[in-house]
Amino acid sequence: MLFTELKMHEYLYLLDTEYLNDRYRYKSRNLFYEPEFRISYPVKSLKIGFNAGYLLQFGGGSFRSTENTDNKLVNPYSGEEIRPGWNGFRAGISIGWYFAKKTEQ
Repeated sequence: MLFTELKMHEYLYLLDTEYLNDRYRYKSRNLFYEPEFRISYPVKSLKIGFNAGYLLQFGGGSFRSTENTDNKLVNPYSGEEIRPGWNGFRAGISIGWYFAKKTEQ
């Protein structure tokens, strides 16, 4: 499950007069799948690795207001619901530390 939160604060001041000061919070939930390739190499008590993959988000989870879940965030020009766009390539480097248990001989 992929959780996304969007916070907006819009304000308008003109000649030291405040005309607009609003805050909005929207949340979205979607499922995702992330196939990846991972390789690691042990170096003494460390494990050094590299991973690369692609995140695919699916589901119809558009942004909904936290105050009223019936309110959705919509593009005013197209009328389409706005959804988070997390699809894309992911790459990373990792370093891990082994905690070895002493064995008695």
